[in-house]
Amino acid sequence: MTSLRILFLSALVLVFATCRKVEKNARAYYPKVKTLSAEKLPDGTVKITGQLTSKGTSDIEFAGFCMDTLPNPGMTQNQVMVSAITGDTFSYTFGSFNTLKKYYFRAWVANGHGYGIGDAVLADSIVFDTTLRACAPAKQKITWAGIPYNRADPYTYISGLTETPDGYDVITRSDSRTIIYSFGQYPISGIYKTSGYIGPNNVVVSVDGMKTKGGANVYVEQLFDKTIDITLCPDSVSVRVGLTSWSYYKFAMSTRFRIDG
Repeated sequence: MTSLRILFLSALVLVFATCRKVEKNARAYYPKVKTLSAEKLPDGTVKITGQLTSKGTSDIEFAGFCMDTLPNPGMTQNQVMVSAITGDTFSYTFGSFNTLKKYYFRAWVANGHGYGIGDAVLADSIVFDTTLRACAPAKQKITWAGIPYNRADPYTYISGLTETPDGYDVITRSDSRTIIYSFGQYPISGIYKTSGYIGPNNVVVSVDGMKTKGGANVYVEQLFDKTIDITLCPDSVSVRVGLTSWSYYKFAMSTRFRIDG
């Protein structure tokens, strides 16, 4: 008798553990989300905010955004995931935009049953606030400061954009130097940093084949008349003086070129 009671109680535990409420509407299992806003920031980035309106019948496992230049992007289009939802909202800041295009964003969330996706919000006329520049050297010039001379060289040649296996180069020449900006991606509006390696948010700048030091600001602004401005704030580079000696110079430069097409 005792063994039967134990078996019966065990069966009840199993039944209640596996019993779940059956929803009349299958969509009730899935989460719901709203794309709240697209806030254009002065540095040329866009902050997107989503709001969780229902988690469905299980906990949220993933949340994020998708983005495209076409309306109603799919969930996997330029997808990003966020690490946390605060209260019922979550945000992500997108960068590297072509100011000549419009962008559409959608928030999405996923639980153990499936996902929900919000309506698209539009961000256009995304511009870079030029007042954010820490320096503003004269256009089409390189300003040098160091020994044995200080001088400002005008550009004699600008290549525009040259595609390379690693990204895109902009080659400029002055009366005395050849300067190359090497971007890991198409250089569209935003703030970059000089670095020893090419990456999405940094750029290698070299003078006569010598790399500059890392950490200087590079401002890229893509304008509506199909031109791109690149401004480098004062950076350092070692250059050859004469046949054998080397000196460190600080220099700043700015260039403007037209986009093909």
